[in-house]
Amino acid sequence: MSGDLHHAVEFDHEPPYLGHDNKQHVELTGSDYDSDGVSVRRWHMMVSYCFSLGIPSEAWPQHETSIDLNLDEVRRKNVEIRSYLSRLTPEQIRQNDLLERKIIPLVQKGMLFVFSELD
Repeated sequence: MSGDLHHAVEFDHEPPYLGHDNKQHVELTGSDYDSDGVSVRRWHMMVSYCFSLGIPSEAWPQHETSIDLNLDEVRRKNVEIRSYLSRLTPEQIRQNDLLERKIIPLVQKGMLFVFSELD
């Protein structure tokens, strides 16, 4: 199953739209926004690996979907996860491909990120 790793300098919402449920919804966008497909299995393997290093699973900015996200929560979780990631050694980072090739470079560029399992 595939998920999406959304990243941007700053997140924002698209203008609201009326969904199939007849309710207003907003989609994720932002400045310098992009998203990359990442398998849910690969994401959870990285989170589990980081848990073994002392990073709580709840610290990660992840949600079921990118629709109707609370942007304040996403920003708060990015601050929290950056604090944890800053404690990892280069050797620990090299042990996980997703962490090394995607997450750490996003953090180093000052980007915010959030993983969504469904979109």
